[in-house]
This record gives sequence, structure tokens and C-alpha cells, in this order.
Amino acid sequence: MAHLIQDKLQLSKEQLRGCTLRVSALIQEQGWAILHPLQAILDVADLSPGRDRPNVNAEDEPVWCPDINGNFSVSSAYEAIRFKRVDVRWHKHVWNANVHPRLSANASQLCSNVASTDDNV
Repeated sequence: MAHLIQDKLQLSKEQLRGCTLRVSALIQEQGWAILHPLQAILDVADLSPGRDRPNVNAEDEPVWCPDINGNFSVSSAYEAIRFKRVDVRWHKHVWNANVHPRLSANASQLCSNVASTDDNV
């Protein structure tokens, strides 16, 4: 929503520098807690959330957020959706310049329990 507000109000990055307001700060138990000056700006930009009470029990939905520069990139989209695995301690010892890549691949498979062995073939 922040990117949309920036576009609708034609605000530059410099004008938004230091802005850290989050939607969660605008929600209270009884509904929206938007101060009048901000509500007036949202109304002018046709971005008012309405008078309906926000559904805090609804499941969150992923929303695309641009990278730190405000631009879309394939790499930042990939980082946002990729499956991230748990870091393992052996990785830096197996995958380094002093070990031949073929040996590293075999060691990695053995450490991950995915190597073809007599037991799992």
C-alpha cells in the first residue's frame, strides 16, 4: 500500500525518507485509528480504508513489496518466494576452493542423506 500511496500522491523518495508507519499501527481493537490529517490525505487520494472494522483474525495475504530502491526485480521477487533451507554447519567445509567440485557434490549428497547407496537404491 505504501508504494501505491507514493504514486497516488506523487511523493518522491526524499519526501518519504524516514517514514516508518505500518498498517498495524493504525489498527486498534475497535477499528481504524487514523488521525484526521492522514485520513484527509487518504480520502483525497481515494485510498481510504473505509469505516469497516479491520478483520484482524483474517489470514494475511502476501503482497508484493518492491526492493529497497522501490523497483521490481526478478532477483528480489525470487528471494521473496523461494524456499529457504536451514543453514548447516558442514556447508563451508564441503563447498570451498580447496575441495574438488566432484568431491564436494558427493560429500554434500552424503551429508544430506540423498546419495545413492545400496540401502536406498
